[in-house]
Amino acid sequence: MKNADSSSLSIILGILSSILTIATPFGTIILVGGYPIFGKNIILCIFSVMAIIAAIIIQVGKAPKENTK
Repeated sequence: MKNADSSSLSIILGILSSILTIATPFGTIILVGGYPIFGKNIILCIFSVMAIIAAIIIQVGKAPKENTK
């Protein structure tokens, strides 16, 4: 974010906000719909694994890039 100008930053944040607005109902449907079918332990394990994967992806994206000069 330090290297992005304000107009690009606002576009990026708008896209992320739109993705989260669309993804939230799908996650809720899966969580609420899967609870009676699979049980709470399996659904919570699935969502925990998904959260860990998301955290790993975020950390990999933050990794410093090597200079190739």
